[in-house]
Amino acid sequence: MEGSNTEVDPAALAPRESFEVGAPPFLTGQPLLAVFAGALVASLAALPVIGPSAIVFVLGAFFVGFLLTTIPARLVVGSDGIAVTWLWRRLFVPYSAIGAESRALNGVFVEVLGGRSLELRTDAPERLLSLLRTRKGFAYSVQGMLAEEALANDKSLLAPSGKIEEWAIRLRGMSDADYRSVSMPRDRLLAVVGAPHVAPELRAAAAFVLGKPVGDEEADVLRRAQQSTASRTLERALTRAQSDDPAERTRGLRTVLAASRREDEDRRRGSAPPAT
Repeated sequence: MEGSNTEVDPAALAPRESFEVGAPPFLTGQPLLAVFAGALVASLAALPVIGPSAIVFVLGAFFVGFLLTTIPARLVVGSDGIAVTWLWRRLFVPYSAIGAESRALNGVFVEVLGGRSLELRTDAPERLLSLLRTRKGFAYSVQGMLAEEALANDKSLLAPSGKIEEWAIRLRGMSDADYRSVSMPRDRLLAVVGAPHVAPELRAAAAFVLGKPVGDEEADVLRRAQQSTASRTLERALTRAQSDDPAERTRGLRTVLAASRREDEDRRRGSAPPAT
């Protein structure tokens, strides 16, 4: 890449930060239901053999369920959104899906647009609230919105279409093209990767076209993008995009697109997705 890249500031991609929070009810619901359902089935199966003593399975399930609710969740605040993880369950919420955040009685209340809002119980509510507002504010600052407007056409070139293999072939064609006819210059691709307000699948697609970084500047942006995102799936996709194995690179696209679609649907339903 010639000259200095003026479209993305690597230093603005601050590393993600983690908090320990109380497990949100929507994350614990399905595991607890599985515990209770399993205990009920076991008690019914044991009833002919041990009689009324089978009730111990149900009582044991309630005890196990109580212990599970004491396990804290992990909240990750990134440059592009937040992620809540409890046991094997995980939900990523981009800042575009967060309407407002406010102080709650036992922590911070986050309003999720079109989905179930989150009450994040924490011992450091003021610090968490300040961090959320700062990160969200930067992602949607005037500078960020102007960058998004300038990248509108570029994003349309990267957007997924057809089957995942067809999308990968189209992106691979962009990365293999002669530098005089390439659809997007490398500095524009790098700007997409480093834009927190851009959808994860588009950032992964831009990284796919870039491939291995050329020079320290590109390597710095890619590294900071990985360190700042709250989405574990996007972090892995950015790593896979730099692989020499075409199948590994395509796998990164597939997983981040599947996770984005699933999380969008789960937020609309107000439930939590499986781990991503």
